[in-house]
Amino acid sequence: MVWLVMAAVLAAGIFLPLQKRPLSGTATYIRASIKALPALFLAGAVLLVDAQAGDPALSLTWMAVGLLLCGVGDFLLDLPDDKGFLPGLVSFLLGHLAFIGFFLHLLAGLEEGVGPVWLPVLVVALPVGLFYLYIHDSLLASFRPPIIAYSLVIGAMLALAVIIALNLGAQKAGLLLVGALSFTLSDMLLSVLKFKRQTESCLGWSLNWALYSFGLFGLAVGAMMLSYG
Repeated sequence: MVWLVMAAVLAAGIFLPLQKRPLSGTATYIRASIKALPALFLAGAVLLVDAQAGDPALSLTWMAVGLLLCGVGDFLLDLPDDKGFLPGLVSFLLGHLAFIGFFLHLLAGLEEGVGPVWLPVLVVALPVGLFYLYIHDSLLASFRPPIIAYSLVIGAMLALAVIIALNLGAQKAGLLLVGALSFTLSDMLLSVLKFKRQTESCLGWSLNWALYSFGLFGLAVGAMMLSYG
């Protein structure tokens, strides 16, 4: 398991200097494949933990499926000329639905029940909604419905992560929450870079990749730590 996590770290580091380098032909597909590797390696690590050393009462299947779908989305979003943008967005949306499935599985296993949920939902819904309003005018009309759907799903995922952290405590679920928050922030930054500013700034895109990568690691390692108890 550890070697798969380390391989994910290495792949994320290799992709960082490549992400905005001008490429053509086969090289673009090689770069897209490298971009997908961190999520795929982490999915493999999660499946190994689930099969070998995990808590039999806690299935990590939904987490692994979510990571696999993120890997597919990474490959599609890195294809040239935005031809994989909408399929990639759908893949990430499905990935977040899988993360939601994992979080609901966690909540269902709480012996003492779930505490109040309205405040975490409000805390997440307000900034996510305001952010969508901020980028709305910069979006192509055809992109607006899928991006609204994606915003709702990732907002629900983050709200559930907050609820889980409040119920399990920061020591147990803090890494899951940080991962979900980092993932959400990376998507917000990506929206600004791609639609609002339309910039190729290396600093901005490097920060986006760092936030996204940490989001993946937080979710995957946080889930594995819960499985080990």
